[in-house]
Amino acid sequence: MIVPVVGSVLLVLIAALRPRKRPSLILSSKYGVAMGLVWLITLNLFAPLKPSFPDAATTRVAQFGSDRLKPDDRPLGQYVFVIEGSSPTSHAIDGEQLEAQLRSADIAASVIQIALDGANHVERLQILREFVRGLGASATEQLKRSRVILCREVEYYYDRDPFNKIESNSFTDRTLSYVNLQNLPEIIRWFGLNSRWIGLIRKRDLVRSIIAMEAFNLFRVGYLDRIQTGRSLPPQNGFVPRETRSPNFNPNGPLPLKFPSDPSKIDLKIYHSTTAWVAARDTEYGKLFENVGATPCFFSVTSWSAPMYRYNLWFSQSPKHQPFFNGDAEALRESLADPGLWADEQHLKPAGARIFTQAFANYFIDAIKNHQL
Repeated sequence: MIVPVVGSVLLVLIAALRPRKRPSLILSSKYGVAMGLVWLITLNLFAPLKPSFPDAATTRVAQFGSDRLKPDDRPLGQYVFVIEGSSPTSHAIDGEQLEAQLRSADIAASVIQIALDGANHVERLQILREFVRGLGASATEQLKRSRVILCREVEYYYDRDPFNKIESNSFTDRTLSYVNLQNLPEIIRWFGLNSRWIGLIRKRDLVRSIIAMEAFNLFRVGYLDRIQTGRSLPPQNGFVPRETRSPNFNPNGPLPLKFPSDPSKIDLKIYHSTTAWVAARDTEYGKLFENVGATPCFFSVTSWSAPMYRYNLWFSQSPKHQPFFNGDAEALRESLADPGLWADEQHLKPAGARIFTQAFANYFIDAIKNHQL
């Protein structure tokens, strides 16, 4: 990763010089760049970035997933569900309840939930990458013997902007832990596909933040200090019950059973802007799991948001994103209509999570028993 970046800088420097008139400057530049290249390679080899963020949320969630694969008396089963997502998922799906319900229906299954509150798509890529790379030979063989179902959250606000919250949380340890050279190819590719290159102007503040954080990590700024003062925290469960209700959440009535479903021209323009980069993301996720094989499955979580409702309906009609569990099915919305089940318009309280998880489990039970999965 470092060699292409520094090599490009070297080519630019050499091209900018005038070789006939300033040979000594060329020579000194070559020596300087060569020394810089050696220095950066040395940093990359002997000062890996991961120990610099010992309490990173990405590492803790990925570790929770890996711990689920540690040898014990119970085999994984025929199916292994790997559930990734952001806060709607971490508050709506109880992995332990899902696993128990699948097994009670005589489906030998295990659930690995690696969702994280506030995780945009770059951070979720980092979580999945750490989870897959942390698999030992034994865990990999276990997964190969099972049918891995990769459950992928569909969320309108993150899908329309894969870099959501990077700029507002720039230079925090959490953001620095995933805005790194390892993810730079995907960041560049997704940015180009999502924003096109006009986005370099329109989103210049975001671009500046990413470049600055990449340089910060490249040169290991504050590396030793973070290692000395940081502390390792325990693995983080992908399901985090949310007990309290937001003081700003005061609906006038029950959850609407439906919203107007026809998207506007502006809506369609936004939806279509997600298509190319989402396809690239799907390809990257497929590559991560190609050693164990994984069947993708998409799902949305019920909410009070009309824009999310319309996007979920549009997304569910894509033949490329099947199977799809639509959290906005009318029967499910009716069962979640009581405002007391909600912490806010996008997040369920534990009682609501139990209802949603039950519906999620029933979907897979039916799909498996009817040989649709």
